[in-house]
Amino acid sequence: MQLDQLTPEDFEALRGQTLALEAPAARIVCTLIEVRRLPAHGLRTAPPFALTLRGPLTPVLAQGTYRLDHPVHGPLALFAVPIGPDAEGMRYEVTFN
Repeated sequence: MQLDQLTPEDFEALRGQTLALEAPAARIVCTLIEVRRLPAHGLRTAPPFALTLRGPLTPVLAQGTYRLDHPVHGPLALFAVPIGPDAEGMRYEVTFN
């Protein structure tokens, strides 16, 4: 599936579930904690949205492209950005726009 065809609904059922972000040199298990709809703009086929994932406090992944295995759509190459810790771990954001 093309990333520009994914919708918030493709991830809402996964809220609260664990998903791994993987790169050749790093892998962390995260929990999907939020699916947020964003204002529409640009040429995106589906509505823009953002995911917030929470992983462990260490190690912290640098911003970059990581593989996430979606249970329906299979492996996705997603750009994740660390957005800071909260009381439970490090948060990462993935934006589809």
